[in-house]
Amino acid sequence: MHKDDEYILMESRALKLYVSRSDGSWRILHKPVGVIWASNGRFCKLELYNLKSKELRVLVADRFREIRKADGSIILVYEPHSDVKVNFKIEFADDETIRYSYSIERINSEWKIRSVNILDEAPKVIGDGYAVVPVGMGYAIPSTANINFETKGTYFPFTPIYEGGYLMRFLGLVKGTTKVDRGISAAVITWSSPDVNVALRTENIEGKGIIIPTIALTGNAREVSVRFIERGGFVDIAKYYRKLVMEEGLFVTLEDKMKRSPNLKRLIGGVHFLPVCKTSLSERVNPNGAPRWYRRDFNLDLKPGDSIVFFTFEELAKIAEHLKRKVKIEHAYFNIFGWMKGGHDRYYPDFLPADDELGGNSKLIATCNKLRSLGYLFSLYINPILQFEEAKSTDPDDAVTLANGRKYHFNFYAGGPSYIICPSRIIKHMSRVIPTLKRLFSPSVSYLDYMMAIPLPECHDPKHPLTREETIKHHREVIEYFRTHLADIVAAEAPYEYAVPALDFFYGWLNFKGRPGLVRVPLTELVYRECGVFSTWLANMARTSNEAPSFMNEDLIDYISVGRTPLLYLPPHLYYEKDGMPEVNNILYCRADGGWAQKLCSTDRLIKNAYEITVPLYEATFNSEMVNFEFLTPDHKVCKATFKDGTIIVANKSDGEFEFNGTIIPRHGFIVEGPTFIAFCAKRYNGIEYSSPTLFTIRSLDNNRIERSKDLRIYHGFGDSKIAIKNVNSKARIGDSIIRRTGEYFILDVTGEANVNFLE
Repeated sequence: MHKDDEYILMESRALKLYVSRSDGSWRILHKPVGVIWASNGRFCKLELYNLKSKELRVLVADRFREIRKADGSIILVYEPHSDVKVNFKIEFADDETIRYSYSIERINSEWKIRSVNILDEAPKVIGDGYAVVPVGMGYAIPSTANINFETKGTYFPFTPIYEGGYLMRFLGLVKGTTKVDRGISAAVITWSSPDVNVALRTENIEGKGIIIPTIALTGNAREVSVRFIERGGFVDIAKYYRKLVMEEGLFVTLEDKMKRSPNLKRLIGGVHFLPVCKTSLSERVNPNGAPRWYRRDFNLDLKPGDSIVFFTFEELAKIAEHLKRKVKIEHAYFNIFGWMKGGHDRYYPDFLPADDELGGNSKLIATCNKLRSLGYLFSLYINPILQFEEAKSTDPDDAVTLANGRKYHFNFYAGGPSYIICPSRIIKHMSRVIPTLKRLFSPSVSYLDYMMAIPLPECHDPKHPLTREETIKHHREVIEYFRTHLADIVAAEAPYEYAVPALDFFYGWLNFKGRPGLVRVPLTELVYRECGVFSTWLANMARTSNEAPSFMNEDLIDYISVGRTPLLYLPPHLYYEKDGMPEVNNILYCRADGGWAQKLCSTDRLIKNAYEITVPLYEATFNSEMVNFEFLTPDHKVCKATFKDGTIIVANKSDGEFEFNGTIIPRHGFIVEGPTFIAFCAKRYNGIEYSSPTLFTIRSLDNNRIERSKDLRIYHGFGDSKIAIKNVNSKARIGDSIIRRTGEYFILDVTGEANVNFLE
């Protein structure tokens, strides 16, 4: 393959590494599958920055003073001029992993290495294959897609893929497949430092798609590793990364977290609501900021100085009572937005008093007491890092100072001009409000907005400087401050993975939207499923129109497909008392014909069906690893999730029917089959043909497997009332009726719900 005198060779059981003696370029042969991964014709690229003259030099490292083999590694000595000497190292971390690193042997004090592209446009995927990117829930990017992005630091929220963060420290590449599935060879690039930038773009040359990654080391970052997986795909990549975070100590399960926060059991067993009580716009707000955002995403046409109320505190209390008594929602979590003075995004950090138009402190106290008496969990929105100029307590001296010497200042949100507060100063400001919130309202969940929904900041203020590593430390301290002083369950918007040990509820760790041509893959589930309650973000922002219930860009089937409870939409005010609410025929799970919720309004039907499907499903699987996720159709519209306890979920997001093991699954239908819980929305199940999509759930009440259980609860959501259940016993009792088994199955007629007792 290569002449011995042109390359230095190192070899392990699985890999053969060739490094050019002339320019440092490298090739890696993945021996079990015969696939080559290679550099881009050079070793790397550096940026040198002169601190005095501000000169920036971009250097291509393709000429070295020395390239030698030493102590099981290859050393490349780079000396572009007398002021700078850098040693690069390539070594085997194990039989299937190669590590790339650098160290600075000599540098003049005037110069700084600003970044090192340790993997510079390499290794490419040319032709069939895809990239695996942990942005939001996760994406597979086929080589045929059109994408181009770059992060500034690892934990970075803004990419053209999705409005969610780059949550984890890896990038996956898969070669040799036209499907988002296992390929011939996969490579997983991993690192430990938050100072690693990730760039990825695709090109199309002569009809062939090419994926081009670049990994740049900045700040204190010094190394990356590349793991090669035989016949690997996105699941294998996620499982390898899961192993790394377990070793690192980031993997802390909800079961372990329950020891410090027993109420987590109720969070796991409930659906979630995010009512926005009020929003208003400052006279000073940027017209291209919040007003444009509200109009585009939420159909709200507000002008500077306008305000709108969606829920008063009294209305929230009545809605909660209604959900408990009429809809029979046993457990729920209300994350209350827009409760504070001026409503959402106004006078932070001066949150108190509660807004007078909504009822003030006294009515909010009464609402909190009502939620507590109903057994519902609740939180009051707190944004710990955003401070508006119009707030009396705002202190610009505490704001983040950027590298250019300016304060982190902008005008986008409803409150107008604002600052981002340095993470080291957050507790100073929160300590003025958190004790009062605890005394007045005593929420059961702490909620932190926005703190981790921005690029992980560095602060260059000489009075409170911070590196990214130090920011992570302060963020963890803030989370623990909230847990200790406000509520022992902690939720956050779009958190990065370093918060996994401390957090319980993760908004933004699910997402079911993105750019066309990309494929959503549940990386957060495959890596961290057992570690937290994951949800979408802003799936139910209140809107003014009297419209049908909606998940905005999500549908219930999306949540079902990964075994999660949904974030549900509440229409404004006392929606269930309104006359003329439209009947909804085009949203499948708003149906209740012949079912339990047929006398309820459309919104409540959706809430009830969602509750009955997803809560027992999540309770059964929250502590069970998702061991596999696969697509059953080429268009990725039908998927199957498999859990360690044996539960499988098949979800049909296509426009047509899909048959799975004899079950006919309609558009947006599904089947769940687990040891103690079965559910389906189907047109055929266990041999029974249904005239329209029909929803049933079956839950074992004695925790025995369904087929051996003596006590089942059946919920009928909509559609035909007959269901066939396999059980080893000979008779079943529903009320006063005795039903005998027919062959393998009991054929039962259930309208609404029924408890079934089985007799030998």
